Amino acid sequence: MKKKKRNRNNSRSEAQPFVAAAIFWGVFSEVVCFFFFKTQPFLRTFLWTLGLWVVCVLDLAAMAQMFRAVFALMSDIPEVSRPAWKLRLLIWGLTKLTCLGLLGVILFLNPSIPSPALLFGLGTLVVVPLFGGLGWSVFR
Repeated sequence: MKKKKRNRNNSRSEAQPFVAAAIFWGVFSEVVCFFFFKTQPFLRTFLWTLGLWVVCVLDLAAMAQMFRAVFALMSDIPEVSRPAWKLRLLIWGLTKLTCLGLLGVILFLNPSIPSPALLFGLGTLVVVPLFGGLGWSVFR
């Protein structure tokens, strides 16, 4: 009995709903900040929202790659490729930890971040997995 080999295109197509959700949320956030939060200086709110969005998307991508490495190590991969997967797990785990630390430092050292930027920037951590998973389950 032959095992089906998983190709790279399949994993890319599985990530497309999450990428689409991340891009949609980033654009939606900036548009809402532009039209509805006129009391704040727009450029400041725009840059904070964009910066927090980038860190959160990188955090989510690192988490996805970390779980991919964990699941690969839990499966029956050849013994020859196990060290490479362990190295990938270490690198993506450290990237995830760095993103979380960076978010903590940003939030701790900058108490004057505009509220809309906090709402939409950190909302990325909830909205992208939620709607990306919904899109993944519907279009799978």
